[in-house]
Amino acid sequence: MNRDEDLNETIFALLVLLLVVATACSSGSGTDPISPSSEGLEQTPVLSSSGSSGKLSTPTAIPETSESPIGSAKGVQGGTLVLLGSDPPTLDPHLNSDATSAIYAVEIFGGLMTIDQNLAIVGDLAESWDMSPDGTTTTFRLRPRVFLFIMVD
Repeated sequence: MNRDEDLNETIFALLVLLLVVATACSSGSGTDPISPSSEGLEQTPVLSSSGSSGKLSTPTAIPETSESPIGSAKGVQGGTLVLLGSDPPTLDPHLNSDATSAIYAVEIFGGLMTIDQNLAIVGDLAESWDMSPDGTTTTFRLRPRVFLFIMVD
């Protein structure tokens, strides 16, 4: 056997061992933790498919549909936001080059614009904006009580 074949066999053995350990560590209950209930169900008669008489057979439970618009839930002011993960290399949004820093920065800093739930561009810190006729300059008007600062070396 040459060296490459030995390496391939070693890698294969390690992968099999990893699979065995992962399987052993998983929850092996095999049962569904959610049990069916009849709460929120209404009885509706249905046509029997076994006969051609068209008579109604035993009612079958169907779930009620309750439609609520997206964003109808009210948030709670205050509290603590807990994010799991490693420490970000930087919290400066201008220096973000990794996903970890971006996860924290998006929760800390607002942008001039954002995308709403309908994927439309809307103002975040900007109340409104105008583009110059030649398309080279955009003027943003900030919402009241929003302050920006520029740190110059």
